[in-house]
Amino acid sequence: MGSRFSGGRVPQAMLLDTRRWTMSCRNLVSLVMLLVVAPAADATNIWLSTSSLESRIGDVPNVTAKTGQAQNTLYIWIRPDDGKILQDWELNLRSTNSGVISFTGVNVENPTLDVPASMLVFADRVKRFQAVADSSAPGKRLREDSDSDNLRGFKAFSVSQVAGFFTKDSDGASVGGAGIGDATKAFDPLYDSAHNAWLLATVNYDVVGPGTTDLYLQVGELGIRNSGETTGQNQIVFGDVTDPVLYGGRPPSATIDDSFFREQDSLTPDATITVYARGPAAAGVPEPTSWVLSMLAVSWAFFAVGGRRWGGGEKV
Repeated sequence: MGSRFSGGRVPQAMLLDTRRWTMSCRNLVSLVMLLVVAPAADATNIWLSTSSLESRIGDVPNVTAKTGQAQNTLYIWIRPDDGKILQDWELNLRSTNSGVISFTGVNVENPTLDVPASMLVFADRVKRFQAVADSSAPGKRLREDSDSDNLRGFKAFSVSQVAGFFTKDSDGASVGGAGIGDATKAFDPLYDSAHNAWLLATVNYDVVGPGTTDLYLQVGELGIRNSGETTGQNQIVFGDVTDPVLYGGRPPSATIDDSFFREQDSLTPDATITVYARGPAAAGVPEPTSWVLSMLAVSWAFFAVGGRRWGGGEKV
């Protein structure tokens, strides 16, 4: 059956219409993708990293380990919304596979800031936060429902961000805390200026057995709050910057309970840990170190015998 168009050719006008339609579809797809994957503006970003010295926003570590490795470490980094001061926060960290790793603790970083004496007035020094609760703080532990798979309720807070510069406790430290944000960049020793990020906490874990586990950061029970705001005004993005935003508490426009917005996983994992078993049982092959030692032993024996036989060292 022949073409319905003369000479089997499509009219130029129809080709132009088809091209316009195709371009419109492509533009629509591009717009949708932009809306889906564009980093959220006006958000606090919190992520995991394998480095305690520097870390880029949106880092999602993919860690490999072998069974029996103890005292492993991950680090939590943060970048508050531009122009804001992070004052109070509580986080959880959960592992999806109890047979792979076991959390052994979390330490909230609370350094003394290098604040000029002229800003301290009555206090001799100022801390990042007034108080912290983690695995190491005496009498200020994690929540009772924390376990080796879930670190729940590690946090820091300051009654007043401003008061930290004007009052002090019996040790000379500020009663309030300076917080984390643009105003503290020049003073905070754990600020990474190359990536505009602050080291927030250190997580310790042991490797338990072979397998894979995903890690998810969560907004804790008390939420996350910037100075002068409510928890619901703070949008949170964990890990991948393209993940949908979560909230530090109930947004002003919402009518449901705060708890709905807290202790929620991100759309994608914030880190993945894969553990391999040691020895031949893992994949039917010797470990690289054993293989190398075996080859060296064979080579040494070969050249030792050859040296005596062909090097004149063996009597005939």
